[in-house]
Amino acid sequence: MKKMNVIPLIMSVFLLFSCTEQEQIISESIAEKSIAKENQEKENVFLYAQQVFYAATLEKIEQLENQLIELSGKKENGEKDVINEIEKTQKEISNYKEASVYFFSMRPPKGLRPRPPRPCRSEKSNCNPKIVFLQQIVIGENELEVSSLEVNNNEGEVVAKGQMGEGKYGRTVNVEVKEFEGQATMHVNVLIENETEISLDIPVRGN
Repeated sequence: MKKMNVIPLIMSVFLLFSCTEQEQIISESIAEKSIAKENQEKENVFLYAQQVFYAATLEKIEQLENQLIELSGKKENGEKDVINEIEKTQKEISNYKEASVYFFSMRPPKGLRPRPPRPCRSEKSNCNPKIVFLQQIVIGENELEVSSLEVNNNEGEVVAKGQMGEGKYGRTVNVEVKEFEGQATMHVNVLIENETEISLDIPVRGN
């Protein structure tokens, strides 16, 4: 009888350890997810002007070049009233190309080593960044001014605004973001070296 009573005891101990081990695994999994979320939030606190603006500028150049092809076709078909628009588009392309060269050559912020700027084709996150946790767009010591920054969701509501300021990594655009979901558009006016001024419409997203 005593021998038979040992078996339930062993089974009870086994089940106790199994339950404890499962609870530990679940607890560790929850902790890992919490840490991952916290790291993601920290990563989204900053955007680097060089990366985001460079990618958006290349996209704008492509749009304008396609527009120029279309206008040139109209001119060849005898539509003379597009000549002024062609000249305006050519000037815009020139300005955006100058801006892309500047963005590519920007000095990285002190204390940070961001990845080299890439076009949207190779790094989509540069063209559609998540900004719900965004606090600053880092410029550093580069001769770059953001005269205005506003983010509108698909309903046209303003969900974020920014203005020039100072931060941990030098000159920044300090951004205030409301909680929002889905897609939105960041409208940015940028002045480079007090000479070249461009506007960028950058797709962004919330939760």
